[in-house]
Amino acid sequence: MKKFAFSLIFLLFCFTIFSQNVDRNPQKTVKAENKSTIEAAKDDKSIESDTVEDYRRTTIHADGTKTIVVRFTEVTPNQYVKSDQEQQRVALSTMIWTKTDVLIYISSLENKRAAVSQKPEQHSLALGNGWYDFLDSVILEARALLNNL
Repeated sequence: MKKFAFSLIFLLFCFTIFSQNVDRNPQKTVKAENKSTIEAAKDDKSIESDTVEDYRRTTIHADGTKTIVVRFTEVTPNQYVKSDQEQQRVALSTMIWTKTDVLIYISSLENKRAAVSQKPEQHSLALGNGWYDFLDSVILEARALLNNL
């Protein structure tokens, strides 16, 4: 009996010595290899609300402005490949829109186009790979949708 009690105490002693010290407090940041734009947007202090649906993301900024981005138009000029975007493209008419949302979406696309045209390196890349043509066709499709609503 003494041997059993001694071995039990010895085992408990070994477990306490060799056990790991675990900190159960949550980390402040989560590190990921590929941080999506939604997670990056959550880190931005100028964003109040970020709503993600199947096909679009609606962002309400701290100043009250609203931005709508459809998934296939998130591509930048240096990421744009015409054949890939044509395969990923979804007709805007198949999505549920209000007139206000379409107007905001058109404004968002025009602002994106204007921002790219202000950067010479991105502007020349957008001209060379057809990004402007792609964006213009999406804007025309959105305006046609607006006329049909």
